[in-house]
Amino acid sequence: MLLLWDEVQAAGRTAPFYAISLDRKTVARVCETSYELKLRHGNFDPAALAGPVDGRLTADADCSLYLVQFVTQPLEVFRDEIESLGGTIRSFVANHAHIVEMTPATRSAVEKLPYVRWVGPYHPAYRLEEALRVTPAPGQKEVLPTQRYNIQVFEAGLGQKPVVAERIRALRGYVNRADAGKFLIEATLTPEQLWQVARWNEVLFIDRWSNPAQPDMNIAREYGGANYIEMVFPTGYTGEGVRGEVYDTGFNLSHVDFESRPLIIHGSSATDSHGASTSGICFGDGTGNPDARGLLPAGQGIVSYYADTMGTPSRYDHTG
Repeated sequence: MLLLWDEVQAAGRTAPFYAISLDRKTVARVCETSYELKLRHGNFDPAALAGPVDGRLTADADCSLYLVQFVTQPLEVFRDEIESLGGTIRSFVANHAHIVEMTPATRSAVEKLPYVRWVGPYHPAYRLEEALRVTPAPGQKEVLPTQRYNIQVFEAGLGQKPVVAERIRALRGYVNRADAGKFLIEATLTPEQLWQVARWNEVLFIDRWSNPAQPDMNIAREYGGANYIEMVFPTGYTGEGVRGEVYDTGFNLSHVDFESRPLIIHGSSATDSHGASTSGICFGDGTGNPDARGLLPAGQGIVSYYADTMGTPSRYDHTG
């Protein structure tokens, strides 16, 4: 049983609420919510106003991927009934939605379910990094170069990746890595090839490939948000007053980045490059190399040699 209602909040704002009972006797959850879909393409309430989509990047008639938004958080009974109707649940999307692969007949049946709030196509525009949704100026052919991309598919392993890789080769695109990760393919595509790949029902998302794996702690601080929270907090959030333990294979206690706050040994220690890296990622202050400044550069690091808890005490007791 689902209960839905609105409440008028401060300043006249109306907020939606829902309650869920799994047994029709007790309430399992009551909460305020939002029905905005959270997409890289933008946030919008699809039942009120779907986000505008570039005409070149709207779904084709043969697109089988749809966003299905529910009136509450997705529940297992919702998924079970959609699958019984022939739909395949592909991915979760906030708020309260799944990407579902289904035929037009199944879509029609799913739209009629009482707990389904909205159904709409999973447009190619929704599957592209912001920088790839560019519109050529009048008289201009394309503004994207031929470049290398990360292509994320829905199924892990060798289900969809080999199929997509072969289809890219058939387009005369270059497959750099057919197995670049659990869900990833890396391929070099022209703009026209990119638009085609973004329409395939196997494809969840595409963004630009940047470079091979390398030790970029400064970039991790940027995209992980550490630089941002240092700017937005009145005094800057650097981890001051935070203590944390790194449990690893060994450390570099004499590294210059720990001189301002020497690492505290909990138990015993050993020397090893792995723990030296992980403790630096957390607590290094960047004295030796500003690009290697950690996520909590003013925090207090504690280090523990993992072999100490292979027997007695247990790791749980050790941490306590």
